[in-house]
Amino acid sequence: GRLEVAATYTSAERLTREIFQSWDPVKLLFGTFVLWVNWFSFNTGSTFGVVGGGVELAAKVAVTTILAAAAGATASMVLSEVQAHSIMVEHLATGILGSLVAITACCSVVTPWESIVIGALGALLSNLASFALERLRIDDPCGAFAVHGAAGAWGVLAVGLFAAPEPCMGIDKRGLFRGGGWVLLGVQALGCVSIIAWSAVTCLSVLGPMAYLSKRSATTTSSHKRTHGRAGPYTRLDRCLVCPSV
Repeated sequence: GRLEVAATYTSAERLTREIFQSWDPVKLLFGTFVLWVNWFSFNTGSTFGVVGGGVELAAKVAVTTILAAAAGATASMVLSEVQAHSIMVEHLATGILGSLVAITACCSVVTPWESIVIGALGALLSNLASFALERLRIDDPCGAFAVHGAAGAWGVLAVGLFAAPEPCMGIDKRGLFRGGGWVLLGVQALGCVSIIAWSAVTCLSVLGPMAYLSKRSATTTSSHKRTHGRAGPYTRLDRCLVCPSV
């Protein structure tokens, strides 16, 4: 999510063009459900358990994952009805993916009812973050910041709030709401800050020079065209670096 924001601010084209709107709701929902189904393999497979207690743990992870996604879908439809007076496909897809991202970090250490809360809040946060970016006219066509940034950060912090010991995975820590104090929540918050800082530095160090070269190439091409009445040799480079449609 932080990478997406950095990419936006290093691209002049993405700061000026109109906010992206999906044009095919059927394909949008189809892609969302494909991700939803594959999230089961992702979360349950991450337990690496097919014998002993690992089977029960994988089953628990599947339950918390589906409940979080269902809660996220429901919360998104309610929010869409309140905000737009109709159920918008974009809001629904963003909420489902946001809830799936939010539950991923804590799917093995929370109870089913807690997964419902986490998924619903993840969906609301992802949609509210998307609304905020649109209001600020920041182009995020894939919803990367809303889904992976806002909902992802909430999921990481949720571990510090709801986590319970899980013997199958060797986890003996407790979250704040389970009497574990502020230690685990502080560690998770520090992890969020570290990820944001690392992503910002890494992304800007790569995209910053690219944005500078793109701007310089565009300036050179424009100057050559004014002088000679045609585009210069940098036209192809200019199109590749500047125009996102090429």
